[in-house]
Amino acid sequence: MAKSRYKKDNRFKQFEGSKSSERHIRLTESMIMSDAWRDLKSTSIKLYVAMKLRYNGNNHDDIEFPHSEAKKIISRNVITSCFNDLILHGFIEVVREGRIARMSNIYKFSDSWQKWPDIDPKTLTPVHIGPPNIGGSATLKNGGSGDQKPFLKLFGYPQK
Repeated sequence: MAKSRYKKDNRFKQFEGSKSSERHIRLTESMIMSDAWRDLKSTSIKLYVAMKLRYNGNNHDDIEFPHSEAKKIISRNVITSCFNDLILHGFIEVVREGRIARMSNIYKFSDSWQKWPDIDPKTLTPVHIGPPNIGGSATLKNGGSGDQKPFLKLFGYPQK
C-alpha cells in the first residue's frame, strides 16, 4: 500500500479551541442524524454534551452528574425533564438512584438510541421529581414497582 504524500493534520484548529490538552467529546454522525437525536430538546442536548465531558474512556457506566452541576448550564425548571428526555430516547440510563440517600444519581451511556422509538418505556428508570414516595413512580430496574401511567402519560406514550 502506497503512503499518502500528504500528512494528515490532526491538530486542533483555531475554531475548535486553542489547547489540544482540553477535554473533548465524540459525537458520531450516525448519532446526530438519528431520529432520537433530532427529537431531543435543545436543552437535553446541552445536558448530554456536558455529561459526555465527564466520560474519561473507562467510566461509561459511572457518570455522576448532580442537579447542582446541571443548573450551571440549563434552567433548574427543566433539569429533570431533560434527564428523562435523554433516558426515554435511549442516550443514558440510571445506574443508581440517589434521592433516597440524598446522593447524586449515577448514570451510564447507552446505545439504545439506535432502537428509538421502539424502546419499551416499561424498562426505563425515570429520574423522579420530589422526595421519595411522593407523586407517581415507574417500574424500576432494581425490582421496585409502581404505577407507570404518570411517567408514560408525561411523555406521550400510549397507555395499555
